[in-house]
Formats: sequence, C-alpha cells, structure tokens
Amino acid sequence: MRGKEGFGIDYGFWGFPGEVAPNLTPDRETGIGNWTDDMLARAIREGVAHDGHLLDQTIMPYEFYQSMSDEDLASIIVYLRFLPPIRNTLPPRTSKNTVAFCAVPIYAPIPQPDVSTPVKRGAYLVQLGACQWCHTPSGISYYDEAQFLRTMHVGKVGARKISPLMPWWYFGQMNDDDLKAIFAYLRTLKPIHHRVDNTEPIAYCRICRRKHHGGALN
Repeated sequence: MRGKEGFGIDYGFWGFPGEVAPNLTPDRETGIGNWTDDMLARAIREGVAHDGHLLDQTIMPYEFYQSMSDEDLASIIVYLRFLPPIRNTLPPRTSKNTVAFCAVPIYAPIPQPDVSTPVKRGAYLVQLGACQWCHTPSGISYYDEAQFLRTMHVGKVGARKISPLMPWWYFGQMNDDDLKAIFAYLRTLKPIHHRVDNTEPIAYCRICRRKHHGGALN
C-alpha cells in the first residue's frame, strides 16, 4: 500500500486466518524500532524471529535468502530503518507453522556473488526472489524476452491477467537489465514437460506428486 510500506498485514483478509506479517517500520511500540540489526538479519536469512520462534515459510521464504550477501542484507536493513515509523497494532498470530524449515545458522561472512554475466546475475536474483517456491515445475517456453518483460511489468500475457498469486507488481519494479538477466537464466534451465493449467480442476499429478490445477493432464 503506497505510503504504508512495511506496516504489516493480517492475512485473514486473503483467506489465511491467523497468519500475520509483522510491522517492519521503525515504530518502537508496534514495529521493529527495538529490534537489533542482528535480529533482523537472523529473521531474514535464518527464519528465526526476534523472540526466538521459527518463522513460517509460507509467509517468509527465508530458505531462499540463505545465499544473500552481507552487503545486500545490510542494504535491506538500512532501507527498513529508513521507512517512516507507522503505528499499526496487529492481532497476535494464532495459526501454527505449516512449513517451518530450520535454516543452517550463518557464522561466516557471505561475499557478493559473481554476477559478471547476465545468467549469473539472473541466477542470484531468481534465488532471492524465491521463484522456485511456486515455479519449479512450470514452463514458459512460448515467452520471448520482450513478452517476459511485458508480463512482469503489467501482469498480463496478451489480454489475459496472470494469477494474483504472482506478485508481479513487486517484481515489475525491477529495472529491465535485472529482468533480462532473470530471463537469460531461466532459458538455461532444463526443459521439463509438466502441464499446469489454472483453468483445469485440481487433481493429483504423477510428475510432481502434488495436487495442482491441471494435475490430471500429466
């Protein structure tokens, strides 16, 4: 929400009762104003909240942030400190973790990755974007670079709107060089024949052994 970046949200409105994303603005009473940099770093890369409980990966995909460099992590923390403090009291989280992954503690510095080529740069951005969380079995063989950029910027494939589960309005704010790097990396992945069709009913898929839209087509 413009003007309220980081103020937190109760996911009950989106059909996830009991799930709460905390207020990340520097407000001392309802936000992270009293959190240390180490608390923020541990939450982002290791999935441990400031009070010690494990974060739910369905809301915070920290598993993918393990490879985030120290420099990029520091930049994120500086940005969070820069946000205007917003007083926003949220209800206590009541749901139990459905997916909790105890990340390996980080004891050594993590340097900047090699991003000397578009493919290497794209691989790093895909990891941080947690694209694998949803897209591991999917394919976009009919996309060219121009179509990929258009879809990421406007959330449409031609006249068809893509699913709101894909937060294109976040990724669409990336510059074209970063998006082109992501596309260059995706084109290096091994093609996997796997039908995923949101217009079809949810059914068991013998390929990924999960249930999804169009699973019976595989």
